[in-house]
Amino acid sequence: MNGTGSHAFLHSFSHLIAHPEFIKHQDYNSAFIHPLLIALMAYAMGGPVRMTDARGKDTQPISVNAQDNMLHIDNTPFREEYKILLGWEKGQVKGPTGQNFTFLPGTHKGNRLIRVDGQSQPWSTENDSLFITNESIDGVLGFQRDITGHEPRVVEVEYPDQPITVLFNAGSLVHHRYRNNDGNARSCVITAFHLASDHPGALIGSDTDEEPRSLADMLMGYQDGSDVGTFCSLLGAQAAAIEAKITEILDEGHHSTLVDTSRLTLSGQKLDTWRKTVINAPSATQIKFESGNFLSSAETSTSRELLVQKLAAAMSYDKHGLLDLIIYADGHEEIRKPARKSVWTMPRDKIAQVLPAWLPAVEGYKFSTADVEKPEVLRQKVQKLARLIRENFPSIDFAKESTDREEQKISSAHQLIVDLGESITRCEKVETYITTNLFLFLIIDQIIPSLDWASRHRVIATCAVFLRAYIASVLVVEKGYGI
Repeated sequence: MNGTGSHAFLHSFSHLIAHPEFIKHQDYNSAFIHPLLIALMAYAMGGPVRMTDARGKDTQPISVNAQDNMLHIDNTPFREEYKILLGWEKGQVKGPTGQNFTFLPGTHKGNRLIRVDGQSQPWSTENDSLFITNESIDGVLGFQRDITGHEPRVVEVEYPDQPITVLFNAGSLVHHRYRNNDGNARSCVITAFHLASDHPGALIGSDTDEEPRSLADMLMGYQDGSDVGTFCSLLGAQAAAIEAKITEILDEGHHSTLVDTSRLTLSGQKLDTWRKTVINAPSATQIKFESGNFLSSAETSTSRELLVQKLAAAMSYDKHGLLDLIIYADGHEEIRKPARKSVWTMPRDKIAQVLPAWLPAVEGYKFSTADVEKPEVLRQKVQKLARLIRENFPSIDFAKESTDREEQKISSAHQLIVDLGESITRCEKVETYITTNLFLFLIIDQIIPSLDWASRHRVIATCAVFLRAYIASVLVVEKGYGI
C-alpha cells in the first residue's frame, strides 16, 4: 500500500493483481482464500469459481456519498458475484472498529429490476442498484420484512476482538462500507469471484494450457468452467485443511469462530444515524469545496505550476463522483473494468504529471457555458473516437476480454470510452456529467500514445473538448455555489 496505493481522499487503493505473490503467500492467504471458503462458494454457485478481482484498501474516517461507497448491490443482475472480505483496524492486530462492512440480511433472496430496449433486450445501469433515497431504502427494507418474516435488520460488522473474514453474495446482498466520521481507520483485502463458466478468463495473464499447481494458481489462472476435475482435485487436496478449520470453529476455546451477526444488529439511535448518513452524507463535490478546492480563482492570471496544482486537486475529488454506466445482459462490461480502475485509482501527483501537456488547451482560454457541450454532441464524438481506435487495432477482438496485457489495455480503454459515451446522454445530475467528462479526458489521454501519428492529432482535439467541458461545468457549479 505504501508503494503503490492511490492515497486519495476517499481511500487508498492497491491493485493486488499486480502483486500475485501477496495473494499466493501461504503464511496469510488462508485469511482470504481459505479452501473452506472456496468450497462453500463453489457449492453455492454451482461449479468451479475463479478470482476476478483482488484489491487492498485503507479507509480513513469520513462521511461521503461517492462511487462504490453507497448502499448498493455489486456488479450485474445477469451474473452472480461472491466476495471475500478480510477486515481489520488499520495498523493493529485487531478487528475493524470503524468504516465497517454493513449489510441487510435476507436481501440476497431478491431480484433486481431490469430495463428492456426497443427490441425487448434486457439491460441495466449501475445506478439501478443503488439505495440512497428514502423511497429506495423503504422499498428494500419492506422487501426484507416480507422475505424474512421479521422486522428489518441492518448489521454493521464492527468486531474489535480480532480480524474478521466475510463471505457474501455481493451480486445480490444489499451492502456497503459504512463510511462516517466516527471510529478508526480500517484496512481490508477484498477478493471477488465469478462462476468460471459464466465468465471465462484469468485474473493474471496465463497460458490456457498451463497446469495449475495449487488452488491459488487455479483461482488466479485461466478457467472457463470446463476443467471441473482439476478444480475439484486441487480443492480435494485441501480436505485436511478444511476439516481442521471446521474442527477449530466447533471448538469454543479456539480463536477461529463463526460470528453470530445478530449481535451486530443496529438499533435505536445507531440505526437512525446509519439511515441519515446513507441518505445525507456529503458528495465528493461538497467535500472538494469544503476543502477549498476551486478552479474559479485560476481563471485570472495564474502561474502554470499553480494551474496544474488546482486542476489536479479538483480532479482528484471529481473522479470519485457518480458514474452511471450501462450493464449488459451478456456481461461484456467486464472488459472496461481495468481501464476504469486505472482512472479511478490515479493519485493526485500522477494527474499532475498528465496535465502540463494539456495546458495549451486551457491557458488563456475564455470559458463559457457554450463549453458545457450537449450530451448528444459528446456522444457522437465518442462514437467517432471509438471507431478510430478500432481502425488502429484491426487485430484486436474488442468483443472479448484479453489476457495479453497490451491488448487488454487497448480493448478495456475502448470499452470504457464507448460506455461513457452511452451514459453521458443519461446523466441525471450535473455531478455525473462532470465525472463522465473527466473520465473521458483521463482515459483518452492514456490511450493516445498507442495510436498512430495521423490519429493522434484528431484524438487530441477531441480529448481537449472533454477537458474543456469538464472545466466549464465545474466553473458553472462553482458559480452556483457562490464562488
